[in-house]
Amino acid sequence: MFALYSHAELFGKANNLVGDIEKGIESIRESLKQFDSKNDEVVQELHHLQLAESKSSHLWDVLSLPKRMDVCIRAGYYDMAYLLTNYGVQLQRHGLTKNSIIKQVADKLIDARYQLLDELFNTFAGPIDLANSIQVVNNIRKIPYLSSTQMRIMTLQYRDVYLEKRLLDIQSQPDFILRMVEVYRDCMYDTMVLHLAVFPENEINRRQTDVRLSVDQRWDVWQTAASSVILAEWAIHNLDVMFNRINNVSNEVYIDIGSLSSKLMSFALSFGRMGIDFRPMIAEIIDKFVINRFSLKVQNAANNLKQCRSIEIDGEIPDVVFSSVSQDGKQPSAPSVLAFWDDLCVYGNALIDALNELRNGLSPTQ
Repeated sequence: MFALYSHAELFGKANNLVGDIEKGIESIRESLKQFDSKNDEVVQELHHLQLAESKSSHLWDVLSLPKRMDVCIRAGYYDMAYLLTNYGVQLQRHGLTKNSIIKQVADKLIDARYQLLDELFNTFAGPIDLANSIQVVNNIRKIPYLSSTQMRIMTLQYRDVYLEKRLLDIQSQPDFILRMVEVYRDCMYDTMVLHLAVFPENEINRRQTDVRLSVDQRWDVWQTAASSVILAEWAIHNLDVMFNRINNVSNEVYIDIGSLSSKLMSFALSFGRMGIDFRPMIAEIIDKFVINRFSLKVQNAANNLKQCRSIEIDGEIPDVVFSSVSQDGKQPSAPSVLAFWDDLCVYGNALIDALNELRNGLSPTQ
């Protein structure tokens, strides 16, 4: 009886195992069916993989685009560089960036726009050629999310960088102030000619954006402003900086006031033809400059005189017989009254020098 029960239990376990095996076989059958249904996809993926491994595959050309982008920017092929950035946008637009490798390439091409933009604007931080500058601005206009106001202001900012470079080169020159006026005149004149040529007053302000692309938050949205307003504010700011440099010159530094006023008036006359005549401002600046330097020189002379002992001008200089032979081992000395008169002569000469500088101010013809 016990043996019969044991056999029944064994048969029950065997039956359960057979059921589990049937379920496993059914799962294998389903997997085989799925594998068979996806066989074509696997073959296609394998074919694509084999093509990608081939050196003649265009995929390698796509992967090399970021390096080519850098070469185009450094070599000055800005049109080609812009086409490459647009190609990156096309990769995004057609959904090819689902592939992580293609997405990385597209992101690098699009981000290279900022490097391209810096390189384009950097051309204004040096000597400029009008024809080349117009071409550079045309290339900048192609970059989206950049308004005409931003282009105007950034162009002027890079020109200021060039202006500061020029000033640093001549900072150690003894006639720095006179050279500084020439640098401001040349740089500002070239900048204004460039600005008026590439940003005409009747230019239509429009943002070159693509409605199919989301606005890039890294680009600031600036309010529009007229070209003449931006240019005038820039010119006034630079003139204020130049006049502040002149006013802050040390009193010990010699400056030819006549040459300075002549250069400033010539500077203002050339700008007057473009609607910015600041000759009245120069007259006021030079007048204050001359008066301040005169006042400082007179004050310094007076301070030096105060440091001397009291002088008795009404006293007579006693006749003293000088002996070439020392008495009691001491060298002969001049009367103290003569020393007092020497100090007074130094004071008088300082006043004469200060008065002479007044003659170098603005003449009526200027």
